[in-house]
Amino acid sequence: MTVTDKLDQAPPYKLLALDGGGIRGVMTLEILREIERMLQQELGRDDSFVLADYFDYVAGTSTGAIIATFLSLGWRVSDILEFYVQAGPAMFDRASVLRRFKYKFEDEKLAYVVLCRSPSGSATARVIRRPTLHRGHVVLDLCTESGLERRTVSKKDGAEYKQARKLAWGDAG
Repeated sequence: MTVTDKLDQAPPYKLLALDGGGIRGVMTLEILREIERMLQQELGRDDSFVLADYFDYVAGTSTGAIIATFLSLGWRVSDILEFYVQAGPAMFDRASVLRRFKYKFEDEKLAYVVLCRSPSGSATARVIRRPTLHRGHVVLDLCTESGLERRTVSKKDGAEYKQARKLAWGDAG
């Protein structure tokens, strides 16, 4: 179903609202997997059916918003569940004591995983904050597969320095 089809559809609209709860989102996903299976069977659809084909609006808070994002991107619930099982421990890693004044959990690891699902998924690192430009060097905050890394690229590095000056949040670094 295309966006135009959704916009042209007459009311009533179907809304799926998902609550937060951190890693407990796995329970939500188990319920959604059964709903997806039941709807697929009831509507006589094949395995390409996703909940985004059925619901007009999908929204959530906290982990519910993460699930809603994946659903709206057309992911099957079983794939989201697999993602939670694999990435959950890293995704819901508590922030350091000082950072907890600002936020409870680190979000860079989730950002890396989501960004790597994009077409340029072969990246080994992603820029997670706007690069800091200094005279003679650029400081990059990167999320790599092994964790967070701060990398300084000096003017002496030539072409790499020129490229680093052009990077923005989300770019492969």
